[in-house]
Amino acid sequence: MLQVAVAPGGLDLELLKVGGGFPAQYRTPIPPIAADYAAAIDGGLNRYFGGAVPRLLVWLGRYLVGDAGEADGHAVRDCWRTRSATSCWSGRT
Repeated sequence: MLQVAVAPGGLDLELLKVGGGFPAQYRTPIPPIAADYAAAIDGGLNRYFGGAVPRLLVWLGRYLVGDAGEADGHAVRDCWRTRSATSCWSGRT
């Protein structure tokens, strides 16, 4: 679809938003992504856009902040209701 839209005589694209999806380092190390990702993205842009490559907008999101902290949680209380009664269970020991 994109290839058809940017074909000669088609859309003159100035900005392309490609989203995110970059990996984040949580507990296990991840390899550096810059060179591999940049090469793949650059190759695709050159293949589809030739000399008229648009500006690129990339969301780095969790790649930047994924290792900033961790959260651990548990249910404190779980309740369910029937027509005749309400029952609760407390996760505290």
